[in-house]
Amino acid sequence: MMFRSIQVLRGLAACAVVVVHAYFQAGPGTVKAVALGSAGVDLFFVISGFIMATIAKRPSFLFDRFWRIYPLWFVALLPWWYFHRHMLGWPTVAASLTLWPVYDRFTAPTLALGWTLSFEMLFYVSLALSLKVGARVPLALFAVCLMGGILTDAPLFDFLGNPMIFEFLLGVVIAKLPKDENWAWPLLLIGVAVFAASPQMIAELDVRLADAVWLRPLFWGIPAAFLVYSALSYERLFQSTAWNIPVLLGNASFSIYLFHLLFVRKFHAPWPVVLVVAVVASVVMWWTVERRILAMKPRLGRKHSELVGAPKFSIVKK
Repeated sequence: MMFRSIQVLRGLAACAVVVVHAYFQAGPGTVKAVALGSAGVDLFFVISGFIMATIAKRPSFLFDRFWRIYPLWFVALLPWWYFHRHMLGWPTVAASLTLWPVYDRFTAPTLALGWTLSFEMLFYVSLALSLKVGARVPLALFAVCLMGGILTDAPLFDFLGNPMIFEFLLGVVIAKLPKDENWAWPLLLIGVAVFAASPQMIAELDVRLADAVWLRPLFWGIPAAFLVYSALSYERLFQSTAWNIPVLLGNASFSIYLFHLLFVRKFHAPWPVVLVVAVVASVVMWWTVERRILAMKPRLGRKHSELVGAPKFSIVKK
């Protein structure tokens, strides 16, 4: 089924990231409330953990994930390769094509926000491995890499053992927990309070390299998990048609995330105007491009999930 509550949170996470880029592109300066929009990435990671734990048993799981990520990523990447065509070194090209970021150092793709997709793909592959050999093997490998990241400066361990992986695991735990409305409001309030109390420096951390990267899942990952749990517990409240527009933004959230920066960088206006233009233009990209790419996917096993982006507004059995 499609969880409308999750789609609303996905739309919120995507738009929060757009707010950050639109605001700072306009150059007004650093404001903590705006910088918190970067936590939209952490909310995405928790949501991804929940969704993948919900659908992972499909025979075509890993193929579905590759088709979900790579075709639209390549479309979003093309203009950035054109803009930076004279500055592309081989590690950047390789990281852009594969979303594997570790070469001579931890390398971001040409469209820098793709670093998050590197972690997404790592989680997908790890989850597929756990379906074959059990969860203990990938968890043990992660523990070894986590210790490697603590004890060494090796870029490989900075990626494979990065504490950001805990945010995906929080989503997996949420998928296994019974949902209880009695817990929802207290956890929601605690989550909001932790977000509000989080140090501003977390928004400035380079999660690929920072020694204090563990602070991000602590101050942003855990409250994001509280938000996800609370929303799922009140899933019934999201059935109202009043939520249709937020659900629509959730359906378009991947396109919003990938394409918004192009419009933010190229459209000059006050930042609220840039925000609206970037979101609307990205929704158009979802309607005209992403949906068609998803429709072209070869059918392996069960029908493509409405949970990962089909333009529907109701809960529908797959």
